[in-house]
Amino acid sequence: MSDRNVLLELSTAVVEPDVFTVDGEEYQLLGLNHLSDQDEVTVMAMYARYAKMADVLTEAPNQKKAEEVAKVMRKQRLGLLAKMTTCPVDILGKLPIKSQIALMNAIGEEMEEKDDEGTGGDEA
Repeated sequence: MSDRNVLLELSTAVVEPDVFTVDGEEYQLLGLNHLSDQDEVTVMAMYARYAKMADVLTEAPNQKKAEEVAKVMRKQRLGLLAKMTTCPVDILGKLPIKSQIALMNAIGEEMEEKDDEGTGGDEA
């Protein structure tokens, strides 16, 4: 063994997904590591579009446009939740908005962790 300091300890093992319940039924909240490469790319794009739509909603020029944007956001939110959980979309759609947002916040934390992994310094 060497006396060198270990900078990183890496593993190919993937931690078990978090679990949440809906009406007593258990479902998994998946992390990006649980997804295929293509699903990871899809989810990251979906999340970025969803975040951007929040800005569009706050800048909507009138109520009708705001409602159109909110409808699109709901569809995007449910699609993202369906990709990142094992919960069926019909059940996700019945969840109160507060519960959907709690799941979205957990997904947001996952996305922030992914961003942090990708930023290791000044890369040009």
